[in-house]
Amino acid sequence: MSGESRHIWTGVIDSASHDRQRTIMEIADNPAAPPSAEHLAQLDAARLTARKISRAVSVANFDGWTIAAFAAITIVFSFTSISGIALGLGMTYVAWRELSSGAALKKLDAAAPRRLAINQIVLCGMLVLYFGWALHQDLSGPAASAQILAQAPDAQGMLGAIDQISREITIWMYVGLVAASLLAQGGTAWYYSSREKLLQKYLATTPKWIIDYQRGGGTL
Repeated sequence: MSGESRHIWTGVIDSASHDRQRTIMEIADNPAAPPSAEHLAQLDAARLTARKISRAVSVANFDGWTIAAFAAITIVFSFTSISGIALGLGMTYVAWRELSSGAALKKLDAAAPRRLAINQIVLCGMLVLYFGWALHQDLSGPAASAQILAQAPDAQGMLGAIDQISREITIWMYVGLVAASLLAQGGTAWYYSSREKLLQKYLATTPKWIIDYQRGGGTL
């Protein structure tokens, strides 16, 4: 870099933030030339959308590790339940896919948002099936008062009412869990889907030198 160009770059350093200077100096088309107004405008425009994509990456990382934690807990407490172990293993796969797709999104992989959205739909389906099976098991099994009734038949009226209330509470509990899953995973899937168009537009309108810099691990 010539002395004159170095002097110009020094002026940029004095007038911009450290991250901005480092970004410009590392990814400008010609490091020996002064930064043009066009380069600065391109960086500013790219940075606005890049932040939205970065937030989606953060959501994927947080969600992935959270699912992994719940998968481990589910497996640990489901040694006697085949359905519980199956759910835990399924959640482990979903967690891995969430983290790997988040890493791909950070590299600006255009297919990553859709994979993340599908992953949430798969998780939602798994949870709904598990809750449905658990509800079926609870309702089809013997009533909690069956053993007491065998010893005290006269208490059938009172215990029957208690059993009915217990069944209703169980049903509404699982309905609530299903609704929560539909809202949480459905909302997250919608969020990732909205990032797909955003990323496609970003890749189509952002200069290649900025895209290459980000895919190489750089941040704006």
